[in-house]
Amino acid sequence: MARTRRSAKMDTRNARLRLERGRRHMVPISVGHYLVYRRPKSGAAGSWQACFVNPETKKQTRGILGVADDFEDANGKTVLNYVQANAVALSWFRAQEGKANIESEGETVPDGPFTVSDAMDAYFKDAERRGVKGVDKDRGMARYWILPAFGYVQVSRLTRARIEKWLDSIASSPKCVRTRTGRTLNTDTAAMTAEQKRARKCTANRVLCVLKAALTHCIDRGLADSPDRPWQLVKRYRGTDKARIRFLTPEEQIQFVNACQGDFKDLVRGALLTGCRYGEMTRLQCRDYDQKNATVFVAESKSGKSRHIYLTEEGQRTVRPTDEGTQAG
Repeated sequence: MARTRRSAKMDTRNARLRLERGRRHMVPISVGHYLVYRRPKSGAAGSWQACFVNPETKKQTRGILGVADDFEDANGKTVLNYVQANAVALSWFRAQEGKANIESEGETVPDGPFTVSDAMDAYFKDAERRGVKGVDKDRGMARYWILPAFGYVQVSRLTRARIEKWLDSIASSPKCVRTRTGRTLNTDTAAMTAEQKRARKCTANRVLCVLKAALTHCIDRGLADSPDRPWQLVKRYRGTDKARIRFLTPEEQIQFVNACQGDFKDLVRGALLTGCRYGEMTRLQCRDYDQKNATVFVAESKSGKSRHIYLTEEGQRTVRPTDEGTQAG
């Protein structure tokens, strides 16, 4: 399939113009792969199409490649000569073969052009199957940042310039906050500080990673075809992970705890004394406290690894289970 197969009736403009109008004229590229030319009865420029025959089901799939260079010079994109049409067809055939292989394994492949929205759905479905952490968070980022911009765009039509422009728009946008009603609103558009700009670029990098992972996954699985893979040329922002480290002084910690109320106050006090994250604190159970060794066992951390935390005397008094067997912290 690497070499262009010549055709006396289709590889030149003059030869094609002598063909009967209104009919499809096919050239076999290889077994089950056909390049198709059709010129309308009106005499307008013809179009290039491709036809793929599934070797197992014998089902035919057709795709439009572009306009033939019958009356204007080829540009390699929308107007194609015979050689260029062959090259585009080969790329399209690879995508169809990938889809056929996936369907043979019992998976469902979307009909029609494969869009970024389709790529995100396939990626998250596979991530859930493999038990990847943070899928819900990545799905939320995709829903807010990726799908509105690229959801309807075909993967094969993405360009580096378009992705870079989108990435810059995220980095320059103000921080978003979620209201009690569940709506997401932008904050004040006033000039951002250097730290806020760094944080926004860091967010842009994380969203870009999700987009790249989803697109690469689908190309590798044969769900779509994009020989250039322009998203791989888009660079991350540099120096965004150097966040300013801020530690609360003992006096500030006391003020913070006193400002809290109820069970949340106990949770904040426990977090300050153990260094646990919020999610880790809420998952602690009475059995995780080892009174003999004065430790708390964190079974599931952000990195997926477990760890033991040694407690001070004040920390032991705070997390020690009560007689009722309530949760630690």
